[in-house]
Amino acid sequence: MELVSDHLRPVLALAALLVTSPIAAAVPAGAFAAAGNDGGVGSTGNDGGVGSAGNDGPALTPPDAVVGSQQPTDPDGDGLYEDVNGDGVVNVVDSQALLAHLDQPAVADHAGKYDFTGDGRTGPSDVQWLYVHAVGPEDEDADGDGLDNDLEIALGTNAFSNDTDDDGVIDARDQDSDGDGVPDLREGTKDTDGDGVPNYRDVDDDGDGVPTRIEVRDGENFSHDVDFDGTPNWLDSDADGDGTPDGQEGTGDADGDGMPDYLDNDRDNNGLPDYYERNVTGTDPADNDSDSPKTDYDEADNGVIDGMEDHDQDTLGAYREYKLGTDPFDNDTDGDGMDVATIESALDELAGLEDSDGVDRWIEQNLL
Repeated sequence: MELVSDHLRPVLALAALLVTSPIAAAVPAGAFAAAGNDGGVGSTGNDGGVGSAGNDGPALTPPDAVVGSQQPTDPDGDGLYEDVNGDGVVNVVDSQALLAHLDQPAVADHAGKYDFTGDGRTGPSDVQWLYVHAVGPEDEDADGDGLDNDLEIALGTNAFSNDTDDDGVIDARDQDSDGDGVPDLREGTKDTDGDGVPNYRDVDDDGDGVPTRIEVRDGENFSHDVDFDGTPNWLDSDADGDGTPDGQEGTGDADGDGMPDYLDNDRDNNGLPDYYERNVTGTDPADNDSDSPKTDYDEADNGVIDGMEDHDQDTLGAYREYKLGTDPFDNDTDGDGMDVATIESALDELAGLEDSDGVDRWIEQNLL
């Protein structure tokens, strides 16, 4: 079980750098308050997300106080408030304060005033921008990885670590920047989950709660597109197409068949896809011998798995009806008066005919 989400690792690495800075002792009380539960990027006003810059832009009225009662100030008059804690000095403490309050209303509601990178959003990259400019390293490539500080800020890599994803390859030579097993060239700059992080830098491309590297690894064992919808698992928030989001199903293995639940559309191995059990039979997708609320008797634990239950007494089990596309609770789905019992009776009569005209033999070979 992972205690730290992959999505948070770059942010936490920067946070550790900020917290261990010698200037950290000067941070006002409460400045290191948790910056939200998921560290994600979202639009202004969303719960836990980092504010969108929106149309806030430069303004004469200072934003609300972020730390204590002092309002932030704009030392250079560019409409951006680098002096986050309002003490009149721009230093590392301000980047620490911004990091600690990214998802708080004081920042999220005035996101445009902290959009130092000018990308239309306020998030970890702006914290890094403020830190880099506060520290003012003489070397334009602080970590010596061949990428200058401003470029690293734009890319979302750590300007003070030459290997942001800790994969042993320096950022400038890393063809898989987020270490998720999918080359940057294939992931591209598209932002599938709309979290403000392009896929090549996003450790969870589809935002389903299952890290991309896990989905890629599992895909190698089963299929990279288990529901055959043309979208690979790591870009599909419902990879098995069963109607339940991957994050809700999780990576457990309810039926013990070796396939994680988020890829398994028949978790209880009864022959019926999970979505069919939920939407048609009403049986429990996690229990292969469960009850259907659509009948007036209890089928649970009766020794007949749900896929074999004959709910409408037409001799066809639920799995067979699923494959045929017929209604498992109606023995005459098309309403033509020819239910299974009637057809069987007619066949029985035909089967009793003498074989002089070949009818009986044809029936035996083709209908019975």
